Amino acid sequence: MLPQQLRLGSYRFNVGAYIPSSDLESNRKISIGSFLDLPVEARLKVDWIDNCPYYTDDDPVDDLSCVPSSSLVISKPLQLTVSELSSSSVDSELGGNAINCEYESFFNDQPWMLDICLDYFACLNPFLADVQTIDPSVASALLATVQRSVFYEDDVSSHSQITTNYDMALQRRQNLQIFRDLLRDVLRSFLGEAKRTAEYISYADEFKRSTLTFFSDAKVGDDVTNSLISALGRGKRDDDERRRLLQVSLEAIPFLTLPQFNAESEFRAADSSGCSVESPGKPLQECINKSLQRLKETLIQMSRTDDHEGGVPFFVTIARSAQDGFTPASVVEDLQEKVLQTVHDCYCHCSSFSPSTRTNNESIDAVPVLEARPDCQIRVILDYGQWEGSSLDS
Repeated sequence: MLPQQLRLGSYRFNVGAYIPSSDLESNRKISIGSFLDLPVEARLKVDWIDNCPYYTDDDPVDDLSCVPSSSLVISKPLQLTVSELSSSSVDSELGGNAINCEYESFFNDQPWMLDICLDYFACLNPFLADVQTIDPSVASALLATVQRSVFYEDDVSSHSQITTNYDMALQRRQNLQIFRDLLRDVLRSFLGEAKRTAEYISYADEFKRSTLTFFSDAKVGDDVTNSLISALGRGKRDDDERRRLLQVSLEAIPFLTLPQFNAESEFRAADSSGCSVESPGKPLQECINKSLQRLKETLIQMSRTDDHEGGVPFFVTIARSAQDGFTPASVVEDLQEKVLQTVHDCYCHCSSFSPSTRTNNESIDAVPVLEARPDCQIRVILDYGQWEGSSLDS
């Protein structure tokens, strides 16, 4: 199971603009009162560094999303609460009011937006999937080597590599860069030009010695690095396969710990019968349906918060994550329709809604099938593919 990028809990940090040091001096005389005054070099950054690989593991090391608070311009405080979707079984165990209590303080009759990401229901790490397609054993060994390192081992909350001090966090990030560079070196050594056996042995020994300090358990480090070396040296590969495997493996290194809930080959099954890593043996569709039910239960409970309308969003966005490959193409359209139907069932009780976003024909000018009668409270606007650029007025 991959470590959580954002651990459960409530967090307070600042979000602001960051001006690179090389441009800072030339902009000191500029009065920055809003984002309109910012130079083109400014970037959005945060000062959240504690227990948050999501922000501190950026690549490259000299362009981190996290910077000291003093480096932020026109910063604003942000409170982020990370929680799991509740279910009816959990609610009953907690007296039936768990969701009401949890979300009560968020609304206060203020307008709010709901953003639903389809890769929550079915997520594929496209970087890891590319390696799996060529050689599953290398993908598995490479992932295990990274996961079992001090940077990502399961109990990271107790490890000294996690810190709330920016300088120490930067040192951790620099150590992570060294570790990744060692992985890149061993990949190039084994998947580059063919070499004599003695050279491979020398590369393997040097790799194991160099990476030993990055594992809290020496035996674990020895096991995973041996497995990686074995996978890289296994079988005969032609030059084209070696080059492709080297390229996708090098590209995957900074992104190996991104969520990967299902195996790539399982997503490609025509009947969508893949199995979730977290629920072995269960069909993918069953896992999706259970997540949809949890979403529906949560939204319904939120809409009933304190017997007022504060729990109803004024705007709902759905992030498909299909173009970048995180939501598998084999499920994205059906999943989008089911999410639209779920949102409708929670916030509108008419029976006329048809969430299909499939086109009636293959023409580029075909329009989506989004049927709804005047009494339906849900209006759907598509803003992707042939509908890119749609607006509320269109």
